[in-house]
Amino acid sequence: MNRNRIFLVALLVLMIQVVMGQEELISHGVAPDLYVIHKVEAKETWFSLSRKYNLTPKEIATYNSKSLERALDVGSPIKIPLTAANFSQNDPTGSVDDLVPIYHIVQDREWMYRISVNHNKVPIEKLERWNNISRDQAKAGTKLIVGFLSGSKPAQQTASTSTTPAAKPVTPPQPTQPAATGGTATTSGSKEPGGYFKSLYDENGKNKTGVSGIFKSTSGWTDGKYYALMNNVTVGTIVKVSNPSNNRAIYAKVLGELPEMRESAGLALRISDAAAKELGAAANKFNVQVMY
Repeated sequence: MNRNRIFLVALLVLMIQVVMGQEELISHGVAPDLYVIHKVEAKETWFSLSRKYNLTPKEIATYNSKSLERALDVGSPIKIPLTAANFSQNDPTGSVDDLVPIYHIVQDREWMYRISVNHNKVPIEKLERWNNISRDQAKAGTKLIVGFLSGSKPAQQTASTSTTPAAKPVTPPQPTQPAATGGTATTSGSKEPGGYFKSLYDENGKNKTGVSGIFKSTSGWTDGKYYALMNNVTVGTIVKVSNPSNNRAIYAKVLGELPEMRESAGLALRISDAAAKELGAAANKFNVQVMY
């Protein structure tokens, strides 16, 4: 695999960040008993967790030695087992909205081989490719992608596990006017310049100026969904990115941090190429103002 392809795969992996209302998912345990920890939020139920993690309510409750008859306590940790039903270690394909990374924090004196063995013997070559590093770069404290939460379709409800009616599937907004040239996207969810996420923008008084880079993405050209990679910003945050040379602005969802590579040096963020086109960027790097 050449360097360009490795770079593109790494960027794709960084884009597979779905906002699930909590922090990034960190793996615990050793295969075949791997799990992540979910912190219960207000109004969450066994059934809502089952939909989020593609498991049945009974599977989650049993794994935690709890009864389905007892409501979840807000703030309590719930272990979510990683099984063949919800954990994939295949290379990401298809829509970037279908998967979310599962991370492992490298421990002291822990080598890539041991990480591979403890995570279903996932090939070391995949770990290197997903994280854009070589095996000797996995130092203590490094956060490595070891697989992906899969099965975005909700787990099927059964009468024995829940009486909550199943929610109707949500049909994503469809474009009413293509933007093949990268101009302003107009969709049923976004009818004004700036993109799909404009209505979700919530300014908190933070801002920075700097240089933006660009990464390639299939998103945004027809649906107005613009994305960004930016350090020290919570995943899922909607940021307003402005081009001071022409006063154009777009709204992008932060999918993760900037990849640790030479090309990221000196950048405030990277935005998807459709977003850069909307901003009228004339070069691969250009000055921006970011508000969030």
